[in-house]
Amino acid sequence: MFSTTFAYPEDLAGKGYVIATYYLEVDPSIDIVAKAASFAVGQSVGTWLPVPGITREMQERHTGRVMAIYDVPPLELAPDPPLTGRRSFFVQIAFPEVNFGPQIPMLLTTLLGNDVSTATQLKLVDLALSPSFVAGFGGPKFGIAGLRAALGIPRRPILLNMIKPCTGFGPEVGARFFAESARGGVD
Repeated sequence: MFSTTFAYPEDLAGKGYVIATYYLEVDPSIDIVAKAASFAVGQSVGTWLPVPGITREMQERHTGRVMAIYDVPPLELAPDPPLTGRRSFFVQIAFPEVNFGPQIPMLLTTLLGNDVSTATQLKLVDLALSPSFVAGFGGPKFGIAGLRAALGIPRRPILLNMIKPCTGFGPEVGARFFAESARGGVD
C-alpha cells in the first residue's frame, strides 16, 4: 500500500480533491483500515496487474486518499459482539480531480464504479466538490436569454406543467388542466 493512501483533511484543503463519504458494513473480522485503503487505491490507480511505466510520482498524484474512518455507533458504545454480526462505518476518501476533470461520467465511475477487485458494498452518502472542480462547469449552455431566444418567448413566463393521467384524473380533468394552462398566458 502506498504511504500516500492516507491523508489529513488539512493536508488536502484547496489542492483539488473531491471528498466522498461512504457508509459501509463489514464483518467484524475485516480490517476496516485496509479495506478503506484498498477501495481508495482501487477507485483511483489500482489495476489488475502492474502497469509498466507507472512512477512513484504518478501514484502520489493520482491515488485516492483515506481521510477518515468513523465507526457507527462508536465501538465503545456498541454491544459486544454487535447485534447484527456486522460493523458499520462512515469512510471519507479524497479523490484527486485531476483523475476525472470536469466530467460527471468520469467522476461517477471514480465514486461508484470500477472496484470489483475489493467487492466493497457501500453507499455514497455525501460528496464535497472542490471550488476548482465546480469552476470547470460554465453553467447553463444557453442561459435564460438564450433559452428565450431559442423558444421565441421574449417576456412571458416559461412553465413546464406535466399532466399525468396515471394519477387517477379522467380525460375530462386532464383536458381542462391542459386548456387552463394554454389559456393562462404562459409557455
